[in-house]
Parts: sequence; C-alpha cells; structure tokens
Amino acid sequence: MSDPLIPDVDPTRTPWCFLSIDKSVAEHSINGTQSQIVGWQVGDGNSTQLVKLTTYSEDFKGEDVLETLTSELSARQYDEKLLLTPSRGTVKLLRTRLAQCHLYKESLANTGQAKREKHPRPSLHGFRFLPLKETLQRYFVNPTRLLEETVSVDGVSLSWEQDEQWSPTTMWQISRSVLPLIPIEVTIGEAL
Repeated sequence: MSDPLIPDVDPTRTPWCFLSIDKSVAEHSINGTQSQIVGWQVGDGNSTQLVKLTTYSEDFKGEDVLETLTSELSARQYDEKLLLTPSRGTVKLLRTRLAQCHLYKESLANTGQAKREKHPRPSLHGFRFLPLKETLQRYFVNPTRLLEETVSVDGVSLSWEQDEQWSPTTMWQISRSVLPLIPIEVTIGEAL
C-alpha cells in the first residue's frame, strides 16, 4: 500500500540530488583560517528511495576533490535536479573553493608557471537549490527538537550546528518527511 502523501513515481527517476561536504579548517597565512573541502557525498533519490550514493574522500589533494565533485555535479546539471544541502553555507563554501581554484589555475597559466590550457569555468547553473536547515527553521516551530527526534539510518544524532553529520541518507530521510508539509512553490527550490 502506498503512502497517500507521497505520490507514486518512477523508481529510477531521481529529481533530488543531495550534497554533503566534508571539510577541515586549515591555517592560512594571509586570511587566518580557511575551510578546505576534503571529501564529499552525493546522493540521487526520489520520494520513495535513495537510488545512488557516491562518496569521495582524499586527504591532501584539495583540487582533486574539487575536480571530482565538479565532474559529479556537472553530470547532473540542467536535468531539473533539486540540489538539497544541509545549509546555505555548504553552497557558499563550494562556490568559494571553486572560484579560488579556478583563479589560481588561471594565474599560473598567465604567469607561465603552468602549461597554457583553457580551464573550464566552474558553474552551478542548471540546479534548483533548497537548504534544509533554513527550510526547517522557516516552516517548523522547533526544528532543533525535530532533528533530535529524527532517527538517522546512519545511526548519527543530528546536530543543528554541524553540517558534517548530514549525510545524503539522512537528508533523504528528512526530505521525504518534511517536503510534503511545506508550500509546493518552496519545494521547487531557487535557481543557482
């Protein structure tokens, strides 16, 4: 018997893309501390199941982590995907790191320190975006309590402050519970 609040969908269709970033804080001589992306998880799903989960982690090669994440996301661009993240901070960090890496590669090419190649500009265009924490905060009375009551498949208790614990599996669980309860125009997300 199917749930009346969640319509039946093609089980292979994945309109939701969940992005979780693993970060570390590194000392930076000019700007103080700076968050680095050291790994990521991307999950594809729909209202009935999490269809695919891809994980990548590498300790000392930030550009490789970003390059693999960029190629993973570009495979999903312009497919009318809703990109769900723990918070707006996830996308802000990703944008910052992508811009820094692209500018660094371009500056090396311009000074002749690297082989002159055209580096594609990173883009997040083509996605619709929904930050889960901000959505919970806007539409639910006590979102912190709601998260405390959520039993994660991963066995991790969710923290309001920590994005690292929000895996695609956890975000999928939350999404399928709360998206049917918020206005439909919000579930479409905002364009990136």
